[in-house]
Amino acid sequence: MTIKIHVMGDYWAPECDERTELGELIHRAKDLCDRRAANVLADRFARFVVTVAPDDAAIVPIPASPDRPSQLLEMLAGERAQPVVHRRNVTVRIRDLEPAERSAVVQQGGYEVAGGCEEMDVVLLDDVVLTGTTLCHVGELLLAAGAASVVGVAIARTRRR
Repeated sequence: MTIKIHVMGDYWAPECDERTELGELIHRAKDLCDRRAANVLADRFARFVVTVAPDDAAIVPIPASPDRPSQLLEMLAGERAQPVVHRRNVTVRIRDLEPAERSAVVQQGGYEVAGGCEEMDVVLLDDVVLTGTTLCHVGELLLAAGAASVVGVAIARTRRR
């Protein structure tokens, strides 16, 4: 099954290697641990998610790699966060891979659904998406575990540079 992915905006400005305002907010929040930038992102996400998902949907953040922990997605999910997906393994960063190599690496990540998502409408949240490989893989796991529906939401879309 294909998971529909909604994206708030672009990470990079068209035709150049400059971050958009959204890309800069993500960079500051995730890479520099800027709490103010994270709060701005949380406000924008809250306004965006109501346009693409049911009001009572659980928000399931894609878990960060064990070697690169980040609390950004959990913060964006807020009170509706349902951390029912876990990741066991460290992998190379898929953003550094060709699209054809991504699926195998995502599967090596050891994503598992811990339960508690039966009959639940789920918003699956990721920070940045290029091909949607991770969102689709984890979305399929959630559906197989009994989720009623899964909608992917990415804060920003990136491109290969």
